Amino acid sequence: MSNLDIRYYVIPMIVIFILGIAGTGGIAFPLLNFLMITLVACVSGGLIGALHQLFGFVMHFNTEYKKKRTPKKDLKTQYHEI
Repeated sequence: MSNLDIRYYVIPMIVIFILGIAGTGGIAFPLLNFLMITLVACVSGGLIGALHQLFGFVMHFNTEYKKKRTPKKDLKTQYHEI
């Protein structure tokens, strides 16, 4: 996993965390609410990042499979001798 792939984990976490904190109103247990928002943000960020990694793996596998399945042309048969 490269540094660029980490953004697919971190950015959704930050966005969901900020929206969760902004969406809280007058609550009875602020610490419990903060921990719940943090848990939801971490799980959703991990899920979105894992889906991105899975999508990249499937696309890479698909292109490699297509490369192996294409027939290779024989260069000797392309040029006809007269």
